[in-house]
Amino acid sequence: MAVIAIDRQGDVTTMNPAAEVITGYQRHELVGQPYSMLFDNTQFYSPVLDTLEHGTEHVALEISFPGRDRTIELSVTTSRIHNTHGEMIGALVIFSDLTARKRNPAPHGASRNASPHWVS
Repeated sequence: MAVIAIDRQGDVTTMNPAAEVITGYQRHELVGQPYSMLFDNTQFYSPVLDTLEHGTEHVALEISFPGRDRTIELSVTTSRIHNTHGEMIGALVIFSDLTARKRNPAPHGASRNASPHWVS
């Protein structure tokens, strides 16, 4: 699973190696940058903005993300991050690449969860 954390101001604070692989961006390129500038006008940005501004959490939302060298089909889950005092300090985006599965759907009757593939 890929993870990107965004602070209350909307800046990227961290990301894991799976997020680098899926997005095509290196950690040093994104950390400290406004999330909206990097992903402006994409469906990928909208759920995060909604979570930061309104607290709406999205679970397994399927979207198309225009990566550096290809469009990527993603399953995206967003959630607010709170400190120990309960104050909202940012948002977390957890996502996985669905591109291969969407290109090669499971045969009729086969379980999609029979052999999960996790990126870590």
